[in-house]
Order: sequence, then C-alpha cells, then structure tokens
Amino acid sequence: MARYNAKESEKHWQAAWEARSAFVTANDTSRPKYYVLEMFPYPSGRIHMGHVRNYTMGDVIARFRRAQGFNVLHPMGWDAFGLPAENAAREKGVNPRDWTYDNIKAMKAQLKLMGLSIDWSREFATCDPDYYQHQQRLFIELYKAGLVYRAEADVNWDPVDQTVLANEQVIDGRGWRSGALVERKKLSQWFFKITAYAEDLLKGLETLDRWPEKVRLMQKNWIGRSEGLRFAFDLSNGEKVEVFSTRPDTLFGASFVALSPDHPLTGELAKSDPELAEFVAECRRLGTAEEAIETAEKRGYDTGLKAIHPLDPEWTLPVVVANFVLMGYGTGAIFGCPAHDQRDFDFAKKYDLPILIHPTNWMYYQWVKDYRLQQIFGWPFDTTLAMGRIVFGGVLMRYPNLKLVTHHLGGMLPFYAERARDFVNEAIMDPTMYGANHFPYAEEMKRQGKHPIDYFKQFYADTVVYGSGSALRCGRWAVRRVRAARS
Repeated sequence: MARYNAKESEKHWQAAWEARSAFVTANDTSRPKYYVLEMFPYPSGRIHMGHVRNYTMGDVIARFRRAQGFNVLHPMGWDAFGLPAENAAREKGVNPRDWTYDNIKAMKAQLKLMGLSIDWSREFATCDPDYYQHQQRLFIELYKAGLVYRAEADVNWDPVDQTVLANEQVIDGRGWRSGALVERKKLSQWFFKITAYAEDLLKGLETLDRWPEKVRLMQKNWIGRSEGLRFAFDLSNGEKVEVFSTRPDTLFGASFVALSPDHPLTGELAKSDPELAEFVAECRRLGTAEEAIETAEKRGYDTGLKAIHPLDPEWTLPVVVANFVLMGYGTGAIFGCPAHDQRDFDFAKKYDLPILIHPTNWMYYQWVKDYRLQQIFGWPFDTTLAMGRIVFGGVLMRYPNLKLVTHHLGGMLPFYAERARDFVNEAIMDPTMYGANHFPYAEEMKRQGKHPIDYFKQFYADTVVYGSGSALRCGRWAVRRVRAARS
C-alpha cells in the first residue's frame, strides 16, 4: 500500500468536501439535531497548538454524530470585539477594523488546512453589526424588565494600555501586554441581576447528574450564594459597621473586626491617615482576583477604633483594615474568630491578637473531650456547630441590633432548631459522651432528678418557637463565661 501523503490527500479530499458542501447544515427536520460549538478564537493573527487541540476534539464529536445520522450543526465564530483589538491597532498604526478582519482571514485559512468539518457558511464575528444588534436588543429587553442595573465595582486597571484586564491577564501583579503594575480601580459598570435567580440556578445544578462533580462545584462557587447573619457593631467613634457572617455561632470567639480596603469607612479614615492611605494603595495593587487575594500574605492596619461586642458592651475589639476582606462579598466587613478559622488564626498570630475559645464551643468540648476531641484547636467544624448554633440561636431574639438574614429559610432560627434536634438525637444514641457534671445547670438538674438530655429536649422546643427561656439562660451563661475567661 502506498504511503499516505498528507499534502496531496488532504488537499484532494478537502476540495471534494467543499465542492459537495459536505458540512453545510440544511434545515432538515426529518433527522435528530445535534449542535457542536467550541470556544470562539480571538483573532490574534495565527493559530497555535491550543487551537489545534480544541478544534480537533470538537471535530471528532461532530463527525461521530454525523455518522450516526444526526443533522449536525458545527459553526465557527470569532471573539473579536473589545479594547485589546483597539490597543493592538493603535500600536501598529492601523484601523482596528482592518487589523481584525485581516487576522480573521489569515486564521481562517490556517484552520481550513486542518480539514475541520465546519459549516463556514454560518461564520460570523462578534464585531459584525449583524451580530451585535441582537445583543443590543436583548440588553434593552433585560433593562426594561429590571434585570440590568448600573453600579460601581473594582476592576483590574492597566495604566499603560488604559484598559480593564481579566484576572487571567494579570501575571504577578502586572498587565500581560504592557508589563505595567496593575491597579485596582472603581469603575461604573452594567451588571445582570443573576443573583435574583441564585436559588433557581442552584436547584438546576442538582439535576445535572451527568456533569463532573468538580464542574458542578465550580458553578456553585461562581453563583456565590451564601447564607448567614448580618448584624452591626457599634464603634468607639459613634458610628456603626455592619458585618456579614456565615458562622454567627462563633461570635463569642470574636477577636477583631476587619474592614475591606475599599470599605466606605476605610476611605473616610484614610483621608486623615496617610499611612492607611498608603496601605490601601498597596492592597489595590493585588488586583481583583480572589485567588490572588486569598494566597497573598495576610496584612492588616490598625485603625485605632474599637468595636463594641453586640452581646457584651464591656467587650471591645480592635478594628483593622485587612487585605483579605473583599468589598464585593457580604458587607465588606467581617469579625475574625481565630480559634475557629485558619485564616483568622494566622492573622491573629501575626499581629498578636487574642485567640478565644468561645464558651458555646467550650461547653461542647467539655462534654465530648473524652470521646472525640483531643486538642483545643483544629476541631472539625461538624462537631462544634451543634452547641454553638443552638445557644446563639436563642440569644438572637434578645438583642435589638441583631437582625436575621432571611433568604429561602425564612430566618435562621429554624436552622438552629434542626441542629438542636440533631444534638438531642445524638445524645440519646450515646448518653455516655455527655458528662452531666460539665453542664452549667448540672447541680440544679440533679436535684430535680433530670438528665442533660431532658434539658435539651426542652431547649429544642423553646428554639422551635423562637423562644427565650432555656435558650436565653444558656446565652446569658455564655456571656458570663466570656467575662470570666478574659479576667
């Protein structure tokens, strides 16, 4: 058999396919439809091995489905709209339209040499008016429906190219093209109100059972829906700062309050504090990528302000500006609980801040210390959630400056009630793990001939009806334990 000659064979068969319009998709309703679309390439002017890999995989699927009898639609487009094209054209001194379409022509010729089964009759570029008129129409419809809004948000700003960069275009804090130090800058932008559909999106993810779990997790993180509590700390300067926490049960272990460098209060304080202003400028040079901020060295600046603990007016916390607090998440302010969060722990150790075991978890530790917990720090969260959430759930209704965030739960207390029920059930299954001598009302219960489990059954009932009673007694006891621990 003669040796395969790629140049001759490919040229011959590609010409035959084109003459027969082999890959042109007709509007044939008699066959099942199948749609194959790879990521649009950016028209830089030449293809590389990444393009070869990407479009070969798509081509294999398209040819396989076509062989199975499907009416396959396999089009091509060009991601050709935006400032990168304008900057490249400015650098070369040419019209951006000419530069873009010349690159498309060159890359199309290169891709055709691969013999891909693409329907080129359906090709378009995103800079074509015939294409983006539909985007504009869709935007207007979304705006009319109240699903588009304008707001200021942080962006990665390249001061040389005078353009916004994606997180992937920031390399070691510098712009990928210019090499300039990237700045974090606020710009007015348009946003789609995707968060209004967060619950629907999350429910929809549960039905995608054929998707890889890691992809579903990425999508869940991208949706970014969080459940927690929003409440306020009074400050020593007479103002208030509102924080958001998914772990309000650790409030008794609070060690500091941290503000985002972009928090409005930070901006006000920086006006009269040059050192704080310089610290904020350094933080902004990190860019906007959460990964970069998360992996960067944890740094803070003490504002000199004190925050008053919402459950104990005698307890004050330092207010710091921290480079790891994101303005785009929650309220842009948090309370730090070093004993129960690794990031907060590292920050507290670095700046010599107190590390408190909050009493609700202290109680739980006493009950189960001989059963599962062997050290003060590094507890698994699932063993510390129960008592902390139960106690704090009861305390919530006592203090007026605490308010519930009511997402789909209709309030957090039913959630605490469920944890209380789980705690009781666990105690019933293994009564030996809870030592009555460690319970705050143990002596009184002994006189009444009751077991701690009986107390928790009543505690669960109190919590279900958003009660006070047992829950508040436990909350007051927790405050006393905090004061004793600090003295």
